[in-house]
Parts: sequence; structure tokens; C-alpha cells
Amino acid sequence: MGRKRLSDDIYEDLEKKILNGYYNISDRLPSERELADMYNTSRIPIRSALARLRESGYIRTLPGSGTMILSQGAGDRDELSRVISQGGQYNPGFIIAETIHLRALLEAEGARKAAQNRDADDIKQIQAALFKSIEEMRKFKMGDSNAFLKADYASKDPLLLSCFDAMRETITFHQYWSLQHLSLSPQPPVAFHTLIYESILGESETEAYESMKSHLMSVYEVLTKSELTQ
Repeated sequence: MGRKRLSDDIYEDLEKKILNGYYNISDRLPSERELADMYNTSRIPIRSALARLRESGYIRTLPGSGTMILSQGAGDRDELSRVISQGGQYNPGFIIAETIHLRALLEAEGARKAAQNRDADDIKQIQAALFKSIEEMRKFKMGDSNAFLKADYASKDPLLLSCFDAMRETITFHQYWSLQHLSLSPQPPVAFHTLIYESILGESETEAYESMKSHLMSVYEVLTKSELTQ
């Protein structure tokens, strides 16, 4: 039997971390350089291991955005079999929750690009939408999703903008249901909104990405604790 390659060891270690939840769906893996430092090797075996992870359906690499986790194992890929066995029945709450994962992928990247590409007019529009959202939440406990959309549009990325336009109603439903369960939220939505705005204002791409992702995953947490997904 031939000697085991270093790239195989790296693949198996990263796969294990994905399967056991060290890395979760929508998380970004460290860069090739960071992984090379972690495993004390060159980028060649890292690239080989990442290629295998892509082939296995665990990750996807987007130019300029890094590598994101798409799946945490065969359980994800066997969902169709499970749905078929249940005669197509499903809990609408799970659909709501799962689409938040999609938003986390898209809008976190949108926030990152907004921090990179925003101009003075974008900042004014995001700020105005944020203030309006805060005021509406104080009066009616109902915020304005335009605060998100203004930040998303500042990304100036045609593909992301098309996705955001296609998801307007989904975003509104997420907002409505999460605000019905504010008591379950670990942090007030306004705090997340403010962090996102300040990150984009300060042109901090990483902070904007993480702030938007943290916000949407807190929405996911709220909805999965509610009766919607029970």
C-alpha cells in the first residue's frame, strides 16, 4: 500500500470539522495561506484537499469571496429521499428557516461588497433607512426591511442585486415572523442593524460580512426556537 498523501490527511481533517460542526453551513473556511500555516505545509496539498471537498459537495469557492461551507454531510444530500418517503409533506417553518441560511450567504457577501463599493449617497440612504427602522420598531415593533435592502444594493454586484430583488417577499416574511418572537432574540435587532451600518460606513469588509451574517443567524435562531418549526 502506498504512503498516504498529506492532502488526504488535510481533506479528512477538514471533512471531520465540517461534519462535527466546527465549521457550519454558510461559514467561510480560512484562506489557502491560513490553512497552509495551520497545517504547516505549502498551498499545493491545501488546494488538492479543497478540490476534493468541492467534489464531495461540502464547499464552494467564490472569486474574491473565499470558500464557504455548503453541506455538512450525506444527511443534507439525502433530504429528497426523506421528503419523498413522507409523501411530500413538510413544515413551512423549516422552509422559512432554511431560506435564512440562503440569505446569510448572499447578504453577508452583499454587506462585504457594500463596505468595499459604497459611496456617499449609499451611506445617506442606509442611514435614513436605519433611522426609519429604529423609529418604526419603537412605535410599532415592526422595522423597515429597506434598511437591509439599501445596504445590499450598495454592493453594486449585479448577481447579488438580482437575488435580492427575487427575495423581497421572503425577506419581508422573515422580518415579520422574527419580530413576532423578539423575546427569543439574544440581541435587539437594532443593535445588529447599527453594527452593519457602522461597518459599511467604516469600509470594514470583514466586519460588515460577519455583522450581517451574525444578524441573520440570530433570526434563524429565533425562528427555530419558535412554534413555527416545532
